[in-house]
Amino acid sequence: MEPLIYDSRRREFKTPFGCVYENEKININIYIPHGSAVLYAYAVFEGQSSFEVELKPLGEENSYTVYGAEFSISGRGLYFYYFRTDKGEYFKNGEKWQLSVLRNGFDTPEYLKGAIIYQIFPDRFYKKGDCDLSGKLKPFVIHKSFDEKPLYKPVDGEVLNNDFFGGNLKGIAEKLDYLKSLSVSVIYLNPIFFAYSNHRYDTADYMKIDPMLGNDSDFKELCEKAHSKGIKVILDVAFSHTGSNSIYFDAKGIFKNGAVSAPDSPYRKWYNFEKYPDKYDCWWGIKTLPCVNELEPSYIEYITGENGVAAKYLRLGADGFRLDVVDEIPDEFVIKLRRRLREINPGAVLIGEVWEDASNKISYGVRRKYFTECELDSVMNYPLRTAILKFVKGEMKSKEVIETVMTLNENYPKNVFFSLMNSLSTHDTLRAISYFDAERLDLNKDEQADYVLRDREAAEAKLKTASCLQYFLPGCPTLYYGDEAGAEGFNDPFNRGFFPWGDVDLELTQFFIKLGQLRKKHTALRKGEISFRYEGESVLSFSRFFGNERINCVANLSDGVYNLRVNGGKALIALNCDESENICLIGPGGFYAEAFDN
Repeated sequence: MEPLIYDSRRREFKTPFGCVYENEKININIYIPHGSAVLYAYAVFEGQSSFEVELKPLGEENSYTVYGAEFSISGRGLYFYYFRTDKGEYFKNGEKWQLSVLRNGFDTPEYLKGAIIYQIFPDRFYKKGDCDLSGKLKPFVIHKSFDEKPLYKPVDGEVLNNDFFGGNLKGIAEKLDYLKSLSVSVIYLNPIFFAYSNHRYDTADYMKIDPMLGNDSDFKELCEKAHSKGIKVILDVAFSHTGSNSIYFDAKGIFKNGAVSAPDSPYRKWYNFEKYPDKYDCWWGIKTLPCVNELEPSYIEYITGENGVAAKYLRLGADGFRLDVVDEIPDEFVIKLRRRLREINPGAVLIGEVWEDASNKISYGVRRKYFTECELDSVMNYPLRTAILKFVKGEMKSKEVIETVMTLNENYPKNVFFSLMNSLSTHDTLRAISYFDAERLDLNKDEQADYVLRDREAAEAKLKTASCLQYFLPGCPTLYYGDEAGAEGFNDPFNRGFFPWGDVDLELTQFFIKLGQLRKKHTALRKGEISFRYEGESVLSFSRFFGNERINCVANLSDGVYNLRVNGGKALIALNCDESENICLIGPGGFYAEAFDN
């Protein structure tokens, strides 16, 4: 028997496209070749409950009989399905298709969809005035010059991350007009809470802003100024662990009321001690990052209560949180947190750090419910980052990029898909420009520290092409501070240098300003659907649609020239292109986009 035909991404086979809501009508059709003499056909769904949908003959289509059904699913959750007939079972390349059934009413704030996000490592962006070092947890080092490289040498076998440059909240507020020129509408700040380290994921006190960065008034003022310019502010929070040197754990006995320093501490139940006080659960085995029991009622109250952490910072002006290592935080906690954020501010967002496809993520043996239970408004889009970087570097074919984008499009709720954080660089990855320049990525720390771009012009050209894809594909282009200025750097901590204000690549910055202006002007780039056209393994061709607007885009990563026939559209950007009356010659690494009013 010839195989049946089914493509979940085409309307003639399945509507609606992608995820569905509880009790929403679903139509599924399969095409079975004539002469197969099929006696019965079912779509078999497996998930938190399992069931079968009988498919009945609906008509003929060329040499096929169309079998189909209209049905709905009342139980929200993640389902996997395949087809079964009396002739056999049928799968998608050996795997089942995926279908998420969402809670009714799940939505994300409009301002997040397609927004340009700017990520700032607070200690390394801009400094205004003096920093308050009183009460700073010791030891620490203050760099004498913003041009110095971050320290990376271990001390007694431990990397301390205790060197600081002095960037602060007042400095960020000072540069809001600069961010506005990039068309930024959301600022994402790495942790700002009181902590020992420069990355501040080892929280010492959630209720206190690190004095080096400023105070509550400084943060409130930053939020007010940002809001006046149409910019939201999102805070990075680590709720799966605290610092060992904190008011909660207090391994060094500095604060006198922690789980270690005071056996009857109110924080004792937050931690899981195998052998008190020295043996305890800690994040990835790092002793300075003891894990918390997120479902301990007193911890939940501390974070989500009437006067808890979430309430404090939203009332000061924050517009939401980015949850560090959300994979390690129970669904129940995440649900409570998002609910609480929306109670305080209906427009608040909760974004998760997930490195894989978040729609079907399994963490510690548990299938996560990030979207089916309305836990997260967005996640960091590392799958797309990998696809863009590898495609531009010549390590991935266009079909793989298309499959990455369309898998996310199909698996993620539409509201989430348009709100994904699409980064090329982050505080956890080497900067994109360094990635494009490097022949190998497995350098040791000394080699990384000494690394200087071999061919900046070539690496910058690739960065521009990758950024065009980042800004023209669906989601939120997320710009890591300094990338637009030409900052380079391998992995942590070299990707966390101070912003090169005295050595800004002005031409590159202007390029990002232009990308931002295009994104801001064209709704199709922020909220438009996407369709791809296969034009070869080294060419990525796609269109974005919204209302009467259509934008056609082509990226040429082949070694030759790609001939594009232009059809009277308005050219938006032409990178390494030679345009004539009816033809645009897109050179290697080139990108071209034109807009049409249908």
